[in-house]
Amino acid sequence: MGWRARGRAALLLACLLPLGCAYKTYPNTLAKNAQIRTELDPGFLFFETIRASLEVHSVDPSCQTRYEGTVELDADRIRLGLPPGEPSYLVFRFATSSFLANSRTSMDTATLLTPRPDRDYEIEVSYLDDLYRVAIWETDPRRRTRRELEKRGLGLCTAARSGLTGGD
Repeated sequence: MGWRARGRAALLLACLLPLGCAYKTYPNTLAKNAQIRTELDPGFLFFETIRASLEVHSVDPSCQTRYEGTVELDADRIRLGLPPGEPSYLVFRFATSSFLANSRTSMDTATLLTPRPDRDYEIEVSYLDDLYRVAIWETDPRRRTRRELEKRGLGLCTAARSGLTGGD
């Protein structure tokens, strides 16, 4: 290998190494207030692989995010603990790869969520018929009510800090 090729390989390794080190598993030690249901079906393309994950970021009073960890959505149901009363920025990532087409794609969708202490959350993550979908419902166990929450961008962090929670 020539010096140019070695230099390119070293540069590539230097660029990729921080990305690999940045990954950590979300601790998930809080009381479980969210349930994630995952359904990933590539349809008739059995040579296609689909993976989904959730990055959890805390949001500080100045609306800056801090990466807390990743949850691999590799089971049908996962119980998750999110900090009640504190905004979390949730980034759902779908990654597909096709052996025959020799291609890889990824798609992200994110939302700002401030879980209420007296509520539970149901999150549906799916890839069906070439469509990605993430839906979040807030449930009140006492009243047995359920409502779907709209996705909220990080730009709404100021409103969340001033008292708006959930999907209000």
